Amino acid sequence: VAIVIPSVFGYFDTSKDKSEVIFMREMERIIENYIALEGRNINFDTINGKKVKKCNSLEEDESCIEVNVYKSNENITFNNLVEDGLVKATDIINPKNNKQCDIDTEIIVYKDDDYVYCFETKFDCVDDEDGSKRNVLNTCSFNWNDLS
Repeated sequence: VAIVIPSVFGYFDTSKDKSEVIFMREMERIIENYIALEGRNINFDTINGKKVKKCNSLEEDESCIEVNVYKSNENITFNNLVEDGLVKATDIINPKNNKQCDIDTEIIVYKDDDYVYCFETKFDCVDDEDGSKRNVLNTCSFNWNDLS
């Protein structure tokens, strides 16, 4: 019993961790679907763009070009995903801790000169006790604050 019980609890913890990872991947897919559907309707701050080097790692010389990146200037939230029918509000629940995510959580969308979109958001329903930033979804290869 002393051997079995700890291993069973370890199994449940591992399962919960994996279900949280799947939840985050599914939320990423839903947000990407929203951007694909609504990208042309999202307003961006095209005056205050920032420069970033965009490199093609598939080429031998990993050639890079400089492009402007623009930040959305409208408030996009999980509620927009619900309104577009991509997800139900009741489904935005972290299976690891059964916490409902705040429907007003902001999703910041970026686009570059080539109309390539990425986004970042932070989940209040995913605990980040160890500082690992696992509660952050960021599909961008840059951090807006680090751009010049």
